[in-house]
Amino acid sequence: MILFVFNLTSKASFLKLREMWIGKFSHYCRAAKIVLIGMNLELRETGNLDHVSDPKAEQFVKEKKCAAYIPCSTIRRNQ
Repeated sequence: MILFVFNLTSKASFLKLREMWIGKFSHYCRAAKIVLIGMNLELRETGNLDHVSDPKAEQFVKEKKCAAYIPCSTIRRNQ
């Protein structure tokens, strides 16, 4: 299993993942399952064109046949 982490508040981070890393690892590690982890969920703003939305990430997961997409917050809340 390969975990790819990207910044939800940076489309450039997501594009680099799309354009460079997924292809390389898919070529060399064909049997490995890929999980996308989107960080900084608490900083993502709806409507901000530089931010990566869940539907966009989920579409990518379907296209690339990834095992999962997990959006995460870097802030730990006490509950």
